[in-house]
Amino acid sequence: MNHSAPRSQMLTLHPAFVLGGLLALYFLLGRWTFARLQGDYDEVSYLVQPRVWTIVMIALLAALTFCALRDRGISSWKPIDVAILAWIGYMLITWLWAPEPKLAAEKGIEMLMLLSVSMSIAITRSRATEGWAMLGFWYGLVAIGAAMGMLALYMSSGGRVFTPTGGPNIFGRNMGLVGVGALLLATRHVSIQRIGLYVIVVLSAMWVVMCGSRGALLATGVAGMVLLVTARARLSTKITAVGAFAIAAIAAFFCTEVGRNAVDVFRHRILHQTVEQRYTSSRDSLFSDAIQLGLEQPVAGCGLAGFRANSWTYPHNIFLETFAEGGAIGILLLLLVFWTWWQSLQHCRQAKTGTTFAAVALITTAASFSGNFYDSRGVFILLALTVDSLPVSGSFLARRPILSTQRLSAQVADRPGYSV
Repeated sequence: MNHSAPRSQMLTLHPAFVLGGLLALYFLLGRWTFARLQGDYDEVSYLVQPRVWTIVMIALLAALTFCALRDRGISSWKPIDVAILAWIGYMLITWLWAPEPKLAAEKGIEMLMLLSVSMSIAITRSRATEGWAMLGFWYGLVAIGAAMGMLALYMSSGGRVFTPTGGPNIFGRNMGLVGVGALLLATRHVSIQRIGLYVIVVLSAMWVVMCGSRGALLATGVAGMVLLVTARARLSTKITAVGAFAIAAIAAFFCTEVGRNAVDVFRHRILHQTVEQRYTSSRDSLFSDAIQLGLEQPVAGCGLAGFRANSWTYPHNIFLETFAEGGAIGILLLLLVFWTWWQSLQHCRQAKTGTTFAAVALITTAASFSGNFYDSRGVFILLALTVDSLPVSGSFLARRPILSTQRLSAQVADRPGYSV
């Protein structure tokens, strides 16, 4: 009797899982270019930027998936998709009354990137793909993020650490999410894989401290507290987990050279600069300026990149930046995004997990202290992905996937008028 599996049952990647991995890559790449390998941080053509290539791959894979889902009549958007696209769309409309067209054009292009990615997530939604993109995102984030963390340690000569894909603030935020993702994936694995993921959780804490970003440290601390409160576990289990993490962290911080360097960074950045010198990196004045600028045009705001046109940088707060440039309309639309996300979770109990709340709390807190709209892209990616529950199976490979990459290509190729 022949037990060999037919070709249609061969192990294959779920396309939505691949999409999630590409989303993780897009999130982590930032504005990185190959020129940064030579220490050149000047702007380069969009055509040679890896983030643009990644967005194109995301859009193409999403389009293929959408064609297959539409043929089967199972493609469906969610309210969170509409809310996100409404906010992005309105902020693009403010381009019309922007005070500096050149600055608005630069920011507008990045907003169009956000629009493309958000649309790609929206058009691939269905019961056939539910949760797979989020699973792929976490696998990709943990794998690539952990590699970036090790690279940062290798490149470090002491002091604050970061990678060419972003400064210390961005690096610290990313490493905090890597820790949350590793903890989530640890619940889906056993034995040696789980141990490795727990090691990444401890390392992520060290990376967050070593980056010296107070915003990233605060965001990670908030995420930890949220996780402790919202995790579905008995109190005794939570106490045991906290104790185990504390012992591992103490050993890592005080018994290794890397850990001792992290402690030195903490003493300098937090205890000395923040507590003793009350150094705020001008965040207080930037926040005040953003509020003042928003009050000058309280309804519709001063237009895209309006704050940058009146200052030397951006407000480093997604809510104040929205108010300054989009006014009350922009703020209401942004709050609608979060409200829609919360309402969506009420209809999917499986999605209401401690790691979901911790990840959203971390990325939102980080976006309130560092970066501009594009730097806050992770907020919208996570809000869009976390309204779905993860697949029950722990593997991203299946013998009978509902939608395989092979079947996607075949279905699209069979469409009338299709040609390669």
